[in-house]
Amino acid sequence: IVLRNICATDQVCQKALEFVPESYKKNVIHITTVGRMTKEKGADIALEACKELKRQGYKFCWHWIGDGNCADVTKHKIKENGLEDVFVLEGNQINPYPFIKNSDIYVQPSYYEAYSTTITEAKILHRPIVTTDVGGMRDQIEHGKNGLIVPVDALRLSQAIQVLFDDSKLREDFSH
Repeated sequence: IVLRNICATDQVCQKALEFVPESYKKNVIHITTVGRMTKEKGADIALEACKELKRQGYKFCWHWIGDGNCADVTKHKIKENGLEDVFVLEGNQINPYPFIKNSDIYVQPSYYEAYSTTITEAKILHRPIVTTDVGGMRDQIEHGKNGLIVPVDALRLSQAIQVLFDDSKLREDFSH
């Protein structure tokens, strides 16, 4: 018998409706990542992908929910790369579900994972997902059917996000 991380679907859905984050009210495409800001969660990959998306001229905002030992380095790199307008550190949140629910795309840029609870939560909230190809993801995402799985590479991550930016129907299909 295999028991995956168990999520209380009704509770996740109910908590997701508690509020709309103020930072999500801008009329742009919103990306959300939830995770500790540590090396294994791939904030550096996210920033490089974000830089490429901005260079390509996309109008978006990437929200990172969580804090950790890489937060100061990440804040410095955001400023150094001029990403303050497109990469927002939302810090630790007691209730991350409204952030996921109000996003257009959920992205998990990890270097490694087990069975990801946040991917499960994003699926519960019907968000299209882009994730790096790390442990547990192929158990949760079928590439091209309910999300996109890419190698652990910032350029490939940004290209997958661009696919979803450019194809609202695919985002909708993945959401179902």
